[in-house]
Amino acid sequence: MTRYSDPNEFRTGFRADRHVLWSRAALAWERVWPALWPASGIAGLFAAAALFDLFVPLPWPVHALVLSAAITGIGLCLYFSFRDVHLPGWLEGARRLERTSGLAHRPISEAGDRLAVGGGDALAEELWTLHLHRMLAGIGHLTVGWPAPGLARRDRRALRFVVLLLMLAGVAIAGSDSLHRLWAGFNDEGTAGHVALDAWIDPPAYTGLPPVYLSQDTTLSVPAGSVLNLRAHGAGHAPGLAIDSDSDEASGFSGSQGEYGANARILADSRVRVRSSGRAIGDWSFTAIPDKPPHIAFAAPPGKTEHQVLKLAYRAGDDYGVTAVRAIITPHGRRGRALVVELSL
Repeated sequence: MTRYSDPNEFRTGFRADRHVLWSRAALAWERVWPALWPASGIAGLFAAAALFDLFVPLPWPVHALVLSAAITGIGLCLYFSFRDVHLPGWLEGARRLERTSGLAHRPISEAGDRLAVGGGDALAEELWTLHLHRMLAGIGHLTVGWPAPGLARRDRRALRFVVLLLMLAGVAIAGSDSLHRLWAGFNDEGTAGHVALDAWIDPPAYTGLPPVYLSQDTTLSVPAGSVLNLRAHGAGHAPGLAIDSDSDEASGFSGSQGEYGANARILADSRVRVRSSGRAIGDWSFTAIPDKPPHIAFAAPPGKTEHQVLKLAYRAGDDYGVTAVRAIITPHGRRGRALVVELSL
């Protein structure tokens, strides 16, 4: 009906509008949730396979093919499922609220109706007012109701529960490693997790120090000029080597058939990182200790012994020990051959 006078008799108010909003949300869920199947099933199966670490033994090309197929399948399913889905408007939410609340004559959705004829007729106006008041009699009891998406109609074999059980079992098996395994499902990090990396430091020969073997994450002070040796075993391709220092001499990994090696000379404070398939398998911070020059000085002025033999008293030192000390004596005031004397330590 169309009413030509302003309908002031009926106002749903904030409370009804709030219920309509919740009803629209429930109706949206009833449309969206079924449309996610079977895309959600494909995603769940892929996640379960990652949690069970099924991608680890696969070569990366096969892993990438499975990943591409899963992403393509999910995309196609979402496209065909959502192309006819639209979000509910206010009127649809009001109609659903009336049904769940058991309201007759649609008092919410038809609240804006107006008299088509009879505008200005006192009797018609009075009858219309009485009609609106009767519709309002039960509007105080509004029930939104739980969403009923009806997913069972799209998944008649209840495969969604099988997928859910597989995911729960995968989480139980993976435990604290669940997030890492899920992430590895989207790259070849699963293979990288089995790469073995040997790393050790060879100090310069003049130091006389033995090699130092490194764990994955180490902060260490090393003599400047030390050589970092890296050997990767079981890698699908050459790992990446990054050095945060301009003064370090390094060569990238080289090798084949899963065996790769690299070397870096530590000349200044540096941070060295090794990554394989997007995963850090080595991270070290080095403080380069500069080699200070050796020092030597007379402990006393040169003198002579009781047998009239030259006597030298001296002190000598170096960072890594003194291996030899010699005195060079040259004639004073005339040309002559210098005398080299090896001194005892």
